[in-house]
Amino acid sequence: KRGAPDVSNPNRKWPTDQVVSYKIESGFNSNNTRMIKNAFQFWTDNSCLTYEENGPTTPYLRVFDGGDCASYL
Repeated sequence: KRGAPDVSNPNRKWPTDQVVSYKIESGFNSNNTRMIKNAFQFWTDNSCLTYEENGPTTPYLRVFDGGDCASYL
């Protein structure tokens, strides 16, 4: 949706047997940090993926306050 890539190819999907690591950069207040962590927990609870802050895997998701919506691939 919204121009999302075709993920019917299994080589383009994140493996479900691996943790999806994320790092929250500085610049967020405690309320925003808590909301971000709650959002990752929601997706862990409601999808086939497991998200872990500062997890062991690379690549990882980097959450930072950039003032816009962006994704570098």
